[in-house]
Amino acid sequence: MIAANRRIAPLRRHDPLSDPRVRLIINDARGALSLTNKNMTSLFHSRHIHGPQAASHLFTSEFFTQIKSHLNPGGIFVQWMTVNVVDETLIKTLAATVLDVFEYSRLYRPHPSTLLFLSSNEQIDPRGNLRGAANP
Repeated sequence: MIAANRRIAPLRRHDPLSDPRVRLIINDARGALSLTNKNMTSLFHSRHIHGPQAASHLFTSEFFTQIKSHLNPGGIFVQWMTVNVVDETLIKTLAATVLDVFEYSRLYRPHPSTLLFLSSNEQIDPRGNLRGAANP
């Protein structure tokens, strides 16, 4: 994802990785959160799932609670997943777990094979949040 972002960066008006507020950490999400007490404005978890059980440890209430505790006010957690390698039961379980931990969540399907869960401690206005990021 980082390489893809760098390839298309010249086509964008704003490259998020060039924003001085962005600190990119490449690590297991649980490990990275365990190593810091800092809060974050956004956490993006990109996980390609190779079957329903492959990433089940990342879809727990404990993991989402850990994420929630690291979000700044108005911060958004994004969970990406491909739908062609998960079953309906896993998607429903993930949705129920997210909704149990976060008061506000949205589900988007930007591509037929992709789901994005956006979750926050506050109401989510993606267009407003994007406008704010594009005009630091």
